[in-house]
Amino acid sequence: MATRKSEKLDAKARNTSSSSKITAISAERFKAPCWTIDQDFDTFLQRLSMGFKRYAITNESDQVYYLLTSIPIEVHEALILDYIGKNVEEQAYSTLVAKIRKRFVPVSSTTRRLADIFYRPQSADESIEQYCSALQRLASRCALGNQLETILITAFLTGLYDGDIAEAVLAREDADFNAVVEHAIRLERIKNERKSRKTVQIAKLKIRNTSPVTKSIGLKNHKFNYNKRTSKGSPKITSATNSQKRCCFRCGDPNHLANN
Repeated sequence: MATRKSEKLDAKARNTSSSSKITAISAERFKAPCWTIDQDFDTFLQRLSMGFKRYAITNESDQVYYLLTSIPIEVHEALILDYIGKNVEEQAYSTLVAKIRKRFVPVSSTTRRLADIFYRPQSADESIEQYCSALQRLASRCALGNQLETILITAFLTGLYDGDIAEAVLAREDADFNAVVEHAIRLERIKNERKSRKTVQIAKLKIRNTSPVTKSIGLKNHKFNYNKRTSKGSPKITSATNSQKRCCFRCGDPNHLANN
């Protein structure tokens, strides 16, 4: 019995030593992300927890160590001052996260992220599909919950570059963001096709007007002046012109005639 107990203890010791070696190797390979105050704290925590899962860092003291080494120096020093007489590294991971969030993550960060969504208009050279993906990336940084669809639709219709498309989509009163985007993309495609068709027609007219055949004939924009003619086809001569051409057969002067 004693030998079996000793064998079990030796096996447990071997397992713990091997797991500690694996954890140490994983911890050496793990490079924790760095966080600054102007960055999103929730995204930083998410990346940090993903690293813990990937490298199997389950020990809370190791997690606290990586958290403290990833935050700025001024934040670390403020935590040390808050825990005077206590070791900061001995505090719980969740306690430190709550402390950092309360003191150094501004409350207005959610408002600022919402403002980034509403003040993100579509540029002239940006398609509706690209604009939609940009809004979705900005919205992923906010915890909007049930208001996500309403906020995305409002920001999307407000920031559309083409007002005609925005009014046409707004008239449908769709409550689904994907349906709104699909309808807007369809209208944009129709409008681009009409624009390209009109451009082709204008180019054809320019080619027709500048063709060498039209230039050689010279019929374009030419106004024909037709003189009034008599029934015999000769030009019509007024009485004044007729009298100017007659001369006196006595003295030879024009514009008068002899009586006899």
